[in-house]
Amino acid sequence: MKKKIHTRDDRIEELEYDLESANDTIDELEDKVSKLEETLNYFKEVWNKFIKFLQNKFFSSNKYDDFINDLYDENIIDENEINIIQNNKNIDKNDDFER
Repeated sequence: MKKKIHTRDDRIEELEYDLESANDTIDELEDKVSKLEETLNYFKEVWNKFIKFLQNKFFSSNKYDDFINDLYDENIIDENEINIIQNNKNIDKNDDFER
């Protein structure tokens, strides 16, 4: 009976250690997720600023048409991006960067 109790106590101790280790891992992963969210939000803001810049520069006059066509021809931007740049109605700031 003593051996059974001792074995059970060892098992409880082992499980408590595993639980503590799992909690540490969860804390580390939560920190990483938080940092990734901060990074994503930063780049979303940069992207929105870039789009506004393009709207102001490229579509304020016809002198940038060749440049826009070059971007399109080189597959740097596509029809969807051109539409977004031309008409900001396609951007939903709450869409988590999904299109």
